[in-house]
Amino acid sequence: MKRCVLLLLALFAIGKFCHKQTDGFTLAKISQTLLEKGGSEVDPNLLQTPYRYLTKGGQSYVFASDDGRYILKFFRSSRLANLQLLHRLLPLSSIQKKIQVQEKELFETLQSFSIAQEHLKEETGLIATHLDGQTPLSVPLTIIDKLGIAHKMNANCYPFIIQERVTLVKDRLDQLMHAGQIAEAHVAIASLFALIQKRIEKKIEDQDPNLSKNFGFCQNHAVQIDAGRFSFSDTPTMGKIASSKEDLQHWINAHHPALSEGFHTLYEEVFHEAL
Repeated sequence: MKRCVLLLLALFAIGKFCHKQTDGFTLAKISQTLLEKGGSEVDPNLLQTPYRYLTKGGQSYVFASDDGRYILKFFRSSRLANLQLLHRLLPLSSIQKKIQVQEKELFETLQSFSIAQEHLKEETGLIATHLDGQTPLSVPLTIIDKLGIAHKMNANCYPFIIQERVTLVKDRLDQLMHAGQIAEAHVAIASLFALIQKRIEKKIEDQDPNLSKNFGFCQNHAVQIDAGRFSFSDTPTMGKIASSKEDLQHWINAHHPALSEGFHTLYEEVFHEAL
């Protein structure tokens, strides 16, 4: 009995260690669900360079090109795969419902990036999208995991996007202010709110407009890096933007008060335009 307990503890420790070393990433956890028709635009030259594991988010595994210019995102299906395995062992209706929820969320994420590709390509920094199987890719895609192991993949089998690599909002404002470039910081903030205003004008709702985490700058040009919660709406709301604005406003007030008034004024202009 004691040996069994020790063995189980050892297996658990090994599992935890492996998860930490790989960040839980395996090829099997990448979604292979493609839209029937969602738009694909990929320059084969973008697939010539390897992409190295960077991090993971709620929706995707993120890889960076060696030249630092691009970000590759694969869509995660780890929770869905676990539920499907569990359902094979325990075919309960409650588990099936959870599977359906996960499948719906994945479909909506792909649809969201399709909307971004068609209507907000520049604003979301999209360089390439592969969301359906309508455009065959002849060049394999190479990714390098956290352990440094290279995986050559058939890019046709996976939905993915490639975006410009950006500097997150707070980091870019810090850079500009520490360099004494106050005017450029104001230009960057104006670009951020211009992006939001353009999305609203196009009748596109965003369920997760986190200004600090989901936006960044390529130089002083604002880019929304998370385009996974878009949908069309006749009346896009400002509620979630207002909440996120307050979080960033508090940070600006504390760290760069010279930007506070301008930031608030630009927000008010967008807010009143949306009413």
